[in-house]
Amino acid sequence: MNGEHNDYSESFAAFRTRCRQALAALLDGTPSSGATWVFTSGGPISAIVQDALAIANERIAELTFALVNTGVAKLRCRPGRVQAATINQYAHLEQAGRSEWITYR
Repeated sequence: MNGEHNDYSESFAAFRTRCRQALAALLDGTPSSGATWVFTSGGPISAIVQDALAIANERIAELTFALVNTGVAKLRCRPGRVQAATINQYAHLEQAGRSEWITYR
């Protein structure tokens, strides 16, 4: 986040920009009355939610590492605005009664 790349091929700022661009492209191709399903990992989810909730860079790792594998995030998108309706919803795993299925990153 501070500009060092460590083991990554792009900076955090570049990654966030790429996530924003992907969401914008997706929204441009989706009718206003339509719904779109996207399957991705916690990093892009955190980047999009970070903007929607105005989370500081220093805090976003906390969200990323708290996301459950197969957790559901629901965004409500309107022209010029993205709202996080739900984040990290995993009742489908809890209802299965298999706590071992609830895993992180």
